[in-house]
Parts: sequence; structure tokens; C-alpha cells
Amino acid sequence: MRKRVIILLAVVMVCICGVAVAEYYPVLGKPFPDFRTTDDDRNEFSLSGALADHEAVLINLWASWCGPCIREFPFLNEVYKQYGDRVAFIGMTVEPEDNWNLLWTMKKQYHIAYPVAKEEGTGILDFIGGRNGTPVTIIVDRFGNTVYMQIGAFADSAQLSRLLDVFLGDGYTESAVLTEIPLPADVPALPVSSSRSLRVENEDARHILLRLQYVDPEQDTVFGEETAEGWVIPGDTARLVMEPAAGDNLLDIVFMDYGHEVTRELFSLLDSGRNEYTYELSLKKPPMGDPWFWVSLGTKSGNLDLDPDYIELCLFPDEESIREMADYYSEDHVNIIWEYTEKTVPETVRKEADILHAVDQFGKPVPGVIVLFCTDLTCSQAVSDGSGVITFAGEPENYHVQILKVPEGYSFDPAFELQTGAGFGEWVLVVRRN
Repeated sequence: MRKRVIILLAVVMVCICGVAVAEYYPVLGKPFPDFRTTDDDRNEFSLSGALADHEAVLINLWASWCGPCIREFPFLNEVYKQYGDRVAFIGMTVEPEDNWNLLWTMKKQYHIAYPVAKEEGTGILDFIGGRNGTPVTIIVDRFGNTVYMQIGAFADSAQLSRLLDVFLGDGYTESAVLTEIPLPADVPALPVSSSRSLRVENEDARHILLRLQYVDPEQDTVFGEETAEGWVIPGDTARLVMEPAAGDNLLDIVFMDYGHEVTRELFSLLDSGRNEYTYELSLKKPPMGDPWFWVSLGTKSGNLDLDPDYIELCLFPDEESIREMADYYSEDHVNIIWEYTEKTVPETVRKEADILHAVDQFGKPVPGVIVLFCTDLTCSQAVSDGSGVITFAGEPENYHVQILKVPEGYSFDPAFELQTGAGFGEWVLVVRRN
């Protein structure tokens, strides 16, 4: 089936799109029922048996027809090789028609290192409320409780590693439910702006406006219309620069390059030298792909209904690729009309102070963080308020910022430092909740 144009502005569907979405589920915090199954080596796998010699169990539910599930296999493999002696992994198909011959074939084809089995007969789907999408990842901690559940694929192995680290080690003495993947330990400060933006940096890029008209072929009438933004970028590479808004939860903001099947947490794209989030996208036509590329910046829910600040752009190497796209969608009775336009950059709110938003690794505000704003001649203290906000309204110059003290129960990297630059800026400052 050819894809419908409606996905242009609502590409991401939670159930099978492959974007990791950590939400609250009623099973979280509850004891996970013991289950038994037989894996691909004809060994018995049980939850109680796995917890007898492991600190946690990771259950990954998938299906043979699920593309995001397959793209997630390498991430699970990588993390299994790193954590397999401490965390028991089991991958289970939820598709009744996936027989053992198919499972053995897929395990060999995708080099799956951990055991695979069938969910059928385990009662897992009944416990979590049915099959609402694939893949599904569940983590059961050493106490037998359900501490994490996610519908949708992980963006990379680093997400899985950060997640598992929470539930391992001698310091994990009681069940701790997570609804979000924590920020990495080496992220001390992230720049934010007054509004979210995704811009093309190529000097020779030209902005275009695409108008999509949905046609009723029987009546030969237009029954709907919407617009989309794009850029024509000569050359082989599009250089993209992104800015999250100060109100964005940075744990929830992702960049997506649909043409190359790339999903990245925004903070992983930080260029510390430029103090900006950047991405270089190849505009060379993939061997089996389209000569145009969709990119987006938004929350993991990924559409305008759930995220009004969601941004999506279509990138073209030349005008011919626009005509190819118009021909492609005309077969689905959609007319695409386009024109070059002048891109107006919205005025940003002029800052009158340096602003830091002190949060923990889960994005929660941290009051009482004391920082120093220093020049070569003097240092001044500033403290985060009840909302975790630190405001320093000194003269605009390049301050050297250091963390002096954090509240009890938190820690920070003593080597942390931040240069504000000559003007005022805004950042998210991360301290660690122990």
C-alpha cells in the first residue's frame, strides 16, 4: 500500500512507529506475575528463575512483521552483551502465526544474542492490558515489581543502558518506578531558547511552501487542504540547527530524519563547541528511497494534536525532486502545489539576565542549587528558587559558571563549568538525584 499524504504532518504513530515513549501504565509498581516459557534453545525460562541469579529481567515483546522491532534488535543485542550477566533478557513474539522455524530464522538473520520465545500461554499480554502496539519493553526489578514499561522502540542502546543502570547495584534497595528514561550522567548543561526552532543553515537554501489538496476522484473536487514547509538545498548535505524551548522537557524532545530512519534525543546532538544542537543530513538519494527527506523536531508523541510546537520540514536537493514527489502523491489523489517564499524568522524575546533551570536527571526542578557567576575580577552567588530557576541579572559579559552547592540527596560533577558568552543566555542545568 502506498503511503498516504496525511502522514506528512502526523508521521509518528505510537504503536508501531519506533519512537520510544515512556508513559505511565497501571501495571507499574505492581508485582509482575511469574511465568514460564520455552526459549529457542528449548530451555525453560521463568521469571522467578531469572531473578534468582540476576538483578533484573528485561522482557521485549515483538512480532515478525514489526519494522521498529527489527530495527531495535541491534540495540538490545549491544546492551545484552554489556548487562547479560546482571540482567536476564527474553524476547517474545506476540504474533500467534510466528512459528519456531521463523523464530530460528530471524534469530540467525538478525544475530539476536539473547533467548527468544513465544508470549502465547504466559499471560503477559493479559497482565499489561492487551496488545496495544509493538515493540513493548518491560523491566522487572530484583524485588519482582514492574518498574518500567514502554510501547515503542528505543532510539539507541544508550537509552537502554541509562535505564538499566537505575535498577542495578548495591544502592538499589527498594523498588523505584520510572516513567521516563533519565538524562545521561555526563550531561551537565543544555542550551534552551525562548521558542523551539528547526532551521536550515545552508546559505544557498531556498524556502518553499507546499500546499496539499486532497481530491475526491469521483466528484473531482477538493475536499481538504493543508500546508507544509520545505527547503530546496543544492549540494549533498543539509546542515540543520535546532533549539528547544525553555519550557520543553528535554527528556521528551527528539529529532527525526525519516528518510534515513534516524531518531535522536535532542541533547545527543549538542555541539559543545558551538553551544548548539546540529545535524548533517545527506541529500543523496538512497538506493531504494525517495529523493526528498522529511525531518521533525518535537516530543516523542510526535504530532500537532499532542504537541502544538511540533516542527516538520521537507528537504529537497533540487526542483526535480519536488516534481517527483508531486507525481508520487498524485496517484493517491493529492495535488501538491508549491512556490518559493521568503522565510521570516520570528523575533526572539530579548533576555535581560542569564537564566538556568536546575533539574535532576528525570527533568524535575531542584530548588536550592547555589551557583557562582565569576569574571576575572569577582564572583557572585545565585540560588535556584522553588521552581528550580536561577536568574542572574548582572552586566552582560562572559561569565564562568560553577556549581557551589546542591541540596542534600543530590550530587554534581565538581569539574563542571559553563561559559555564558558575552550576551545573556538560558540553559538547563542538570544535577544528579542520588
